[in-house]
Amino acid sequence: MKLLPYESFSIQTRDSLPLIKERLNSEVEIPKIRWGFSRHHALYQGKVSETGFEITRIIHYRNSLLPVIRGTFHQESDGRTTIHIKMGIHPLVMAFLGFWYLTWYSGVIPIVLTGAMPNEIALLFIGLPIVILIVFWCAFWLEANRSRHEVAEIILGEIRMENNRSNRQNIQSLKKIGQLIWILMSFGIGFTLLKTYSPRKPHFSPFLSVKTEEVVNPCQIEQTHSPYCNFSLIRAIANHPSASVIAISPDSRTLVSGGDDKAIEVWDIATGKLQKTLQSDSGKIRSLAISPDGKTVVSGSPDRMVRIWNLTTGKRQAILKGHKYDVTAVAISEDGKTIASGSWGMIKVWDIATGKLKFTLPDDTLPKDFTIGPVTIAILNHLWQF
Repeated sequence: MKLLPYESFSIQTRDSLPLIKERLNSEVEIPKIRWGFSRHHALYQGKVSETGFEITRIIHYRNSLLPVIRGTFHQESDGRTTIHIKMGIHPLVMAFLGFWYLTWYSGVIPIVLTGAMPNEIALLFIGLPIVILIVFWCAFWLEANRSRHEVAEIILGEIRMENNRSNRQNIQSLKKIGQLIWILMSFGIGFTLLKTYSPRKPHFSPFLSVKTEEVVNPCQIEQTHSPYCNFSLIRAIANHPSASVIAISPDSRTLVSGGDDKAIEVWDIATGKLQKTLQSDSGKIRSLAISPDGKTVVSGSPDRMVRIWNLTTGKRQAILKGHKYDVTAVAISEDGKTIASGSWGMIKVWDIATGKLKFTLPDDTLPKDFTIGPVTIAILNHLWQF
């Protein structure tokens, strides 16, 4: 199997060079802009000179990977004529493909490595250019194989039986192959998106060697007297299937949920009813926190922004910008005046009233002893000790 879009071969004949050029000129015409789908033209376009030729097939469908056919004439001492032929993609097309693939993967690979893209979408973005390359490869070699036989027939003066009907059959075959490939690609893209944005069920990693029968529930042991074993289901809220993160207000009356649909749903825990929806302008919800007074919600998203919401009005109060990566954790101090948001390798502390950044951790210029709330003090002291 040939991987590179390039082929070279030679044809030898005892016919004279003028006769060979005459045959080529009968099937090659001057390149020009074509409008419509007229069949009254030669098979190829290009130029034939005293030393060789450079031609391409005239087709009625777009194919940027159409092989460029170059040939050189060589007169042998025994009177025979040898034609050396090379077929390959135009250098500009090769340069464009190289630039396109380099640009594509230079942008996709860093995003995939940082984990900012779901695995299904990452697989789609990595695999789609490979599928396109396979389609281009098939298109080139289909045309190259056909052109090789036709050019040989023209040079040798062989009669091409039912050439027009064969061309039409080849065009129909190309169209069917193209339609099949696009159907498969569309199905693959649709399946990937459906799998990515559909509600997900918990699953276990196939790499874990723990057997089901070996897992023991501690609450089933008679000696266990933990109060946590007395939990029972009070209410199930199943109307937010894309939810991946929740937060509960300090008074245990309100629950907020957020997920891939970029919405924050506000629920009444006692009744299980939806009270309101806070629709984010962009960014999925990856973290949530509710202020001690239960009036403010803070959310973090993969778009590297922290949003402050007013639960009373249902409107967004502010957007805090400054993170370089996905915001995966948010917290509000006990006095309700400070927000802490975390992303990869960084914690930012904000003033909730003004939305201004107080400081960023780690930062060696900060004093080790400061107060922004008892909970935050414990966390920061732990960070400094670590």
